[in-house]
Formats: sequence, C-alpha cells, structure tokens
Amino acid sequence: MFTSTVDKKTLGEVNALLISGTSLKETSELSGLNYQRVQYLRNKLVKAGALQPLHVHKVTRKKRTSRLNRTQRVSTLNTETQSTNYDGIKLVINGTQLNIRNAKSVDVYTDLVDIKY
Repeated sequence: MFTSTVDKKTLGEVNALLISGTSLKETSELSGLNYQRVQYLRNKLVKAGALQPLHVHKVTRKKRTSRLNRTQRVSTLNTETQSTNYDGIKLVINGTQLNIRNAKSVDVYTDLVDIKY
C-alpha cells in the first residue's frame, strides 16, 4: 500500500494552498515539494470533490444513423400497375386483380400490399 512521504503539516499546507487557488508551480515553490508531487496531491483533492479539474475531457458519442429513410424495394417481376378511366387503381399481382379507389397511398412489397386511406 502507498505510504505518503510528506508529513501531515506540509500536506495540510499544500492542500490549503491548492484549495485557495494557488497555481501548481507557486505551490511547489512555497512548499518545497516537486511539481509532480503537488500535481498528484491536487488530483487527490479533485477525486475527493474539493476542487474542480483543470482540464475537462469531453466524451463524445457516435451518432447512430436512422434506418427510417430507407426505401422499400418493390418486386416488379409479377406486378403490374395500370390506371383506368375511373379514379382508382387496378393492380394485378400474380394474376389476381385488385381495384383500389380513394386511397392515399399504396405500397407493394413481396409479401404485403399496404393500402392507406
């Protein structure tokens, strides 16, 4: 386990200087400790919640692309769409005829015909 080589009096002085807002360089000169040791003690104060970190690292997340914009593939091998003289749609699928009138949209998939009124 880690044992501190700094006595309690010096440690208290360094903590007081850091909490008051003194820079790391000035704190190291006033306390007689090296810069790295003062930086380590400051990091311990940050972890304890007594100070704010000097540098804030922003975490960015990768955005997911939406799959909603994909268009559906329509099989045209056995599907024929014809318009007739009335205001409807005559749809022939594998020899089966569908007459559709007053529909807002008609989506044809390989296993589904979606009609919205």
